[in-house]
Amino acid sequence: KKFNGEWNDLDLGSEVNYVKAGELMNRFSFLGHHPEDSPHYTQERIQLFDMWKLLKGEQNNSVSRRNMRVFILSLLNVYDEIWAPKLGQSAYTSPKLDFHPSTAELHSSAK
Repeated sequence: KKFNGEWNDLDLGSEVNYVKAGELMNRFSFLGHHPEDSPHYTQERIQLFDMWKLLKGEQNNSVSRRNMRVFILSLLNVYDEIWAPKLGQSAYTSPKLDFHPSTAELHSSAK
């Protein structure tokens, strides 16, 4: 619920560029606030670019808003399934991420 509220408040068009993708990952705390000369900053930028390539952003110069949302939800799902139970928090059932290379689209399906 919290994610949906925050997501709906974002001023996004139908496509997300690389800079906006980085801002989204930062907003949802998947990137830290490290100085540019930090090894953590470099590693996070490598992971951000890997994500960008996976979502075909490099090929298309953007990622659809929908695919970005599904990707972030899949990352949140990993947190809920792996870390929440270890921290004594309740996990919820959320979508599974499926990537279709032929169409460069992400689809979610209930578990």
